[in-house]
Amino acid sequence: MKILDISLPLSPHTPHWPTDTSTRLWQTSCIADGAHSNDTHMETSLHAGTHYDAPLHFLPEGKSIDKIDLSVFMGPTYLAHMPKVKSISEHDLEKLRLPKGTSRILFKTANSKRWGSNDAEFNKEYVGLTAGAAQWLVKNKIKLVGIDYLSVAAFDEIVPVHKTLLGKGIAILEGLDLRKAKEGKYELIAFPLLIPGSEASLVRAVLLTK
Repeated sequence: MKILDISLPLSPHTPHWPTDTSTRLWQTSCIADGAHSNDTHMETSLHAGTHYDAPLHFLPEGKSIDKIDLSVFMGPTYLAHMPKVKSISEHDLEKLRLPKGTSRILFKTANSKRWGSNDAEFNKEYVGLTAGAAQWLVKNKIKLVGIDYLSVAAFDEIVPVHKTLLGKGIAILEGLDLRKAKEGKYELIAFPLLIPGSEASLVRAVLLTK
């Protein structure tokens, strides 16, 4: 069994949403300076790097990340490679012909190329889902959706896409690094941190493959 890490490294260079500040790491004690241990603090948005959005992110009465059934975050997953689409519509999803019984889906798009550019600047021209695609995922009983940029939704459809998915309890996994992943079936393991009352969580996501 091979383990493929599909998480983004967290650092000041990690791309972040325009309204967020960059991740900050600083050492509070250092053995080289005479301390007994090395200790580091971190300041970051819970929507930085690889992370989950919980329903509470867009729905005032939605579940927080600690209230979501953990079984959602691991299990059979299909990775769809869509390198040429500029946004993912319901028509694009119809063409995929997903394996029967698919309930978790990850999208590898042209976004993946951005992770190798060493450019921390946010780019709103990323590939994301349209509102119609979100409705398609609901209709087809998807319970987890992930994508290779900071939002699963196209930039001009942020609110309707999130409300549609989160309103039906679909877990949203954003900020994936899928550069080394090929299209096909995997086992996903991607648990959120236990942060009571939070609308999001950082996550270490991996795919298992033979």
